Amino acid sequence: MPVYTIHKPAANRPDQIEAFVPDAWSWPAFIFSVFWLAFHRQWLAALVYGLVWLAIMFGGIWLGLNPLAPLMLTNLLAFWLALEGSSIRRWTLARKGRPVAAVVAAGDVREAELRYFAGLAAQPAAPVRFAPSTEVKLPPRPTDSGVLGLFPEKGGW
Repeated sequence: MPVYTIHKPAANRPDQIEAFVPDAWSWPAFIFSVFWLAFHRQWLAALVYGLVWLAIMFGGIWLGLNPLAPLMLTNLLAFWLALEGSSIRRWTLARKGRPVAAVVAAGDVREAELRYFAGLAAQPAAPVRFAPSTEVKLPPRPTDSGVLGLFPEKGGW
């Protein structure tokens, strides 16, 4: 059962929604690599991945390696991205001010959403705190007046 990490919207971006990132193998990341990174708006990672891919391909040609060697190395790079693509997404979201808020184990994204929002609904509401200016301050009590109750002086009535 995959594990999903939930990332809350950034504080300065209320128009964003929660991001659910699965911690699992990603076939689209393996097949489409740099396009998968670009689709998830991970521009820095896409740039680095593209530069490493080009360095492997042209470095293999420049070194006069067997044509299958660079192909195998780029396939290993795509394999690594398929394994670690979710971690790169989490790193990118944390860098943008959206750290991990919760972790949910679920069969698919829909079930993860249901479990996450059901857990939020089950939490008790936070206590209401008033601003310091609205607090009522009582006058100090006399310490040794000998008066009991609401009567202002000894002897009662």
